[in-house]
Amino acid sequence: MRTVLREYKTPKKVYVRLIAYGLPLTLISFLVALYGGSLPELLFGTIGTVFFGGCLIAAIIRLFSKTPELILYKEGIYSFQTGYIPWTNIHRADIRTQMIGGNAFVELYLRDRRAYMKTRPLLARIIAYGNRMIGHQYASISMALIYDSSGPGIVYAIHSVCPDVETPLSLLRDDPSDSSR
Repeated sequence: MRTVLREYKTPKKVYVRLIAYGLPLTLISFLVALYGGSLPELLFGTIGTVFFGGCLIAAIIRLFSKTPELILYKEGIYSFQTGYIPWTNIHRADIRTQMIGGNAFVELYLRDRRAYMKTRPLLARIIAYGNRMIGHQYASISMALIYDSSGPGIVYAIHSVCPDVETPLSLLRDDPSDSSR
């Protein structure tokens, strides 16, 4: 039995909003793929259907899930995006901010990528490889759906739970989640 130290939940209304955006985007992409007359329309429509459809399915699953978006255990970390990873397989945690949209990611640098990938379902492995293709770590957690905290706050909490996980010193000087200042 794992010992829960901290949970980060996402309000259900966020998933309802994602479903409301995802449904028409998936439908439009599907219609472009189905009725588009040219090869580019077929390609863009198919890619859009797969991407937006996948996001739509994930939002529906998360809407009905009772599991928090992110959980810090005494023994490891769980997120819907990465699955469970024991602290023994994480050697560093850092923040990366996307240039487009300013979305922050908590990047987990793994000691044994192969062991991590073996335990992932097929879709999770595809997402992990996609993360690497765009310059992220295999285990990257988007902060877009993690409420009541910031990327630096999560990294600080990770280091507090497991001091063996390397963390940039700038994130350890002060508790970033401390709003009393």
